[in-house]
Amino acid sequence: MNIWGCDVTYIEEHPLLNFVGSYYCKTAESIPRKKAHYKGIDFILFDNGLLRIQGSIHKFFNEGKHNYNDFTFSMIQQVLRKLANTFHINLDKAIISNFETGVNIRPPKASKDVLDSLLCHKNTSFKDVSRIGGYIKQAEHSQYIVKVYDKGLQYGLNSPNMRIELKFTRMARINKIGIKCLSDLLDLNKYQRLKDMVLEEWQNCLLFESPENSFTMTKKLYQWKDGKYWTSLTKQERYRQRLAYNKYVDSSTKNYHAKIKEITVEKFKALLR
Repeated sequence: MNIWGCDVTYIEEHPLLNFVGSYYCKTAESIPRKKAHYKGIDFILFDNGLLRIQGSIHKFFNEGKHNYNDFTFSMIQQVLRKLANTFHINLDKAIISNFETGVNIRPPKASKDVLDSLLCHKNTSFKDVSRIGGYIKQAEHSQYIVKVYDKGLQYGLNSPNMRIELKFTRMARINKIGIKCLSDLLDLNKYQRLKDMVLEEWQNCLLFESPENSFTMTKKLYQWKDGKYWTSLTKQERYRQRLAYNKYVDSSTKNYHAKIKEITVEKFKALLR
């Protein structure tokens, strides 16, 4: 999350923040910004007087250590008020310029197996963008990115933990549901809309489902298993093939895609009480 419109003077002199400048190695010319980090949040002060706050309020809630636990609406309320009180941030004036929303779930099978099976989102292929110590797949669109990753692997957890996330690089869709500044995140109704977005985009994810009888792989199944096959189809043909594929999934597989949706629905219910 990126935030603009905060009290620069107060932030710059805050006792909890130690701003550090930097410079270009070749020219020794200073870079026109300085940065401070505090418990998962970066404060970036530009020479022109603008201040950008970026990072994870979920991590901030956990003292900057992690964001793999459940993050409920009441926790969000609590951490936003803490952020506002600690750094004199007016939540009504703190404008959000990038936004991420998602949910951590316990998947019905190993997170790795789910990620290995992801083919595409709409007509965009999932790409492996894993970093050291993690496994991440994402499908990138012009205004947002669909990300699915193994939280358990990232943090060395003993139990399966998978995250489904939407990262909005443009705010038009988020602004449309009434989220423009931090104070909007104190409204429970906004999260119902975000929940619907996550579920809608998961529905648009294509997950290859192996037949329960592994010896029944056919030429058509091998075709459906190829992400490039799906993205090469016309919109009309992709729709026709998806109907046939869904019929196969319902009749011949464990339908992990549907199970994940059910788990996600239940998790949102728990988070938004």
